[in-house]
Amino acid sequence: PDYEMGRSTVASFRGMAEQRGATTVGQLFAPLGTKDYTPFFGQIRSAHPNVLYTSVAGNDTVRLLTQMSSYGVSKGLTLIGAAGVVTPQNIGALGAAANGFITAAAYSPELNVPENKKFVAAFRAAFNEEPGLYATDSYGVVYFYKAAVEKAGSTDTAKVRAAMEGLKWDTPEGVKQMRAGDHQAIQEMYAVQVVDGKFKIIGKIDGKVAVGPDTCTRF
Repeated sequence: PDYEMGRSTVASFRGMAEQRGATTVGQLFAPLGTKDYTPFFGQIRSAHPNVLYTSVAGNDTVRLLTQMSSYGVSKGLTLIGAAGVVTPQNIGALGAAANGFITAAAYSPELNVPENKKFVAAFRAAFNEEPGLYATDSYGVVYFYKAAVEKAGSTDTAKVRAAMEGLKWDTPEGVKQMRAGDHQAIQEMYAVQVVDGKFKIIGKIDGKVAVGPDTCTRF
């Protein structure tokens, strides 16, 4: 989309892709909330890309991908997007238009992690659906606080905060750690692809690589 988030994510993806030998054949930025993407399809076709990256979200994702599918624009393309483009919330509305889409994810109910298996079973029993990222993160952060309190031996704010620095704890997403230098939570990330309407894990990304180096000078 044509605003800061859209342009910055495209610039970041483009820079990383070109560092690895990719060639950019074009960029298009549609206004946020675009209802009809067909005026852009001619430019996409004439550029002859092998890969198309997008950072649209929500209803914009549904409109873009379903229109691309309907007009045959996505045929033969590898579709890649930022986290949050295709999500558990919109994948049902996308239907077959989402198949093949590749993105990064912090979580999948399919993760072969003991804590995740217990969490998914309990969540399904309680809500009759699979958990998403927000539910999983909310669950995990409670246990982060619990682990910090146990390490500190106290609920005193300053002591708990100090205990959080460098702390590792188990979550449904795997082992997480709060980096002491910049207080960034680090975990493995996953490359996922939509297959028959569901996310399938196709690769892992080391947490330190995904987050990048600690450049914080505040702490």
